[in-house]
Amino acid sequence: MISTDKALKLKEYQSNHPTFCNHYLFKTFINKPEHKDLFKEAICNPTKENKESLDMAFKHHCFAVKFLSYLSKSLYFKAINFDKNIRKQNQRNLLILDSPLKSEDESLSLINQLSTDELETDAAVYFNSSNIEDHLSNEKLLQSIQSLTENQKEILSLSYVEQYTDTEIAKRKNKTQQAVSKTRKFALLKLQKKFA
Repeated sequence: MISTDKALKLKEYQSNHPTFCNHYLFKTFINKPEHKDLFKEAICNPTKENKESLDMAFKHHCFAVKFLSYLSKSLYFKAINFDKNIRKQNQRNLLILDSPLKSEDESLSLINQLSTDELETDAAVYFNSSNIEDHLSNEKLLQSIQSLTENQKEILSLSYVEQYTDTEIAKRKNKTQQAVSKTRKFALLKLQKKFA
């Protein structure tokens, strides 16, 4: 139970600082009982240690709120970009599965002929693909990538999609690390020139 003297000090602080006391960060901070106790102690018994403890706890709380906000926004925009990529993939790889097959029975379609095991979702294709072309949504960049040699495309795919280092790519392709690095840099320069 708070003594009347402490209660008066708290009310006085709140009336002198209404904007701060009504701020979202402050309200979420005070919701935790341990933070509320730190706040009461710092207002009612304003020692240096109490103020530092309150300050440190508030900094940690602010960081947590900002970090959660950042994560939330990042996930939101990642989801939007993922959806854009899937839509782009669907537009690029159109299949007419419902059209009738050219046979004596016009009621049969390609989708009826395929077993469910053979059907893959577009998302699975997107995630399982190691080809850099399947991961691009920019049409100009896609056309530029398609103008590269197969070796250059493979090295870019291994480097940027599979995230292998030049050394790992070199071992996989039985080449030197310098040759892989040179090929990757040359391919990037070629792409840069196409965009210039």
